[in-house]
Amino acid sequence: MHTYSCGYRSSYIVCLCFAGCLVCSSVNSIGIDKDHGVSLSREWMDFEIQVSGQGSRTTSLSVLRNKVRKHALSKAHTQAVKVAEQQKEAAIEKGVETMPEPT
Repeated sequence: MHTYSCGYRSSYIVCLCFAGCLVCSSVNSIGIDKDHGVSLSREWMDFEIQVSGQGSRTTSLSVLRNKVRKHALSKAHTQAVKVAEQQKEAAIEKGVETMPEPT
């Protein structure tokens, strides 16, 4: 299994013949902030991106890198990263609010 990073955190998992995006998988929806016609790809969320089995290993890896790059630059992934950051901030704020007062 190999992990690739998009800058936010390690977010791409490649295992044998399939690949996917951890950020899109964890966000699950970009909610009401999504632009018109932009939605998360079920294939990236469910780790169903297939690596080409034809051709040489070098060609297959090149095709996979191109797929990962296109996804990382997509509007949907960019929105998913923003939502993930907002969720992280909200979780921190909630944790701080629920902390007991020092005595």
